[in-house]
Amino acid sequence: MLVEKKKNYTLIKSESQNFEIFLADFNTVYNNQKQNHLIVDLSIINDATTENINKLLILSAQSKSLKKSFVVVVKNIDIDLVSEKITCTPTLLEAEDTLEMEEMERDLGF
Repeated sequence: MLVEKKKNYTLIKSESQNFEIFLADFNTVYNNQKQNHLIVDLSIINDATTENINKLLILSAQSKSLKKSFVVVVKNIDIDLVSEKITCTPTLLEAEDTLEMEEMERDLGF
């Protein structure tokens, strides 16, 4: 798993193409990074299904309760089938834009 600190967020990128392997490693990494805005890049995951992405719901909710962004980058799934409580985008650039918008919303008190 690749963990890279950026200017405004931490990028967590899977090096495995298997979601279950990623998830086992991610739980440990998340506990060390949950105080940061997170972008989780799952673009190389072969079995990234809506069911698998929804397994991140608890961690997404935990981040939001800490007033931190949690954005998942995932390709080739119907994002409309993912829980609306998980923010998903198809590209890293869109994830960065989403993170900035969420930051502005928090600053404005929304």
